[in-house]
Amino acid sequence: MFMSKAASTSLRLSLNSRDEIHASSPDDSLASLAVCPNAQLNVSDSEVFVPEIEIFEFWRIVKDGITYPLLIDLCAKAGLAEPPSLMCLPSDLKMNTLDRLLGVDIARVGCACKELQNLANNDELWKHKF
Repeated sequence: MFMSKAASTSLRLSLNSRDEIHASSPDDSLASLAVCPNAQLNVSDSEVFVPEIEIFEFWRIVKDGITYPLLIDLCAKAGLAEPPSLMCLPSDLKMNTLDRLLGVDIARVGCACKELQNLANNDELWKHKF
């Protein structure tokens, strides 16, 4: 079980026989969340299945919902300052930041790391630019 003061919620993660990861809160303050292929993507029949997108979406859920809140709590417990970083922001805020940049700057940001590369390669981001 993962507990985070930042999120004010504890989460229970479990893996079922179909290799689906389920995250739920014991006090039912959050609805049970199934993280499996196509569960969080709302992929329509006309869209193409891309495993990289599903993997990135799963990573975003784990990072934004579990990893960084735990890091913040550990820093607080150890008496350290919270880690200041663009990477600590939720993905939607990072996308909003990228949306405000010029195309050449988005390409440069995408060279920084794999996560920013995935964000910079988002088709919706580029549709707004051209």
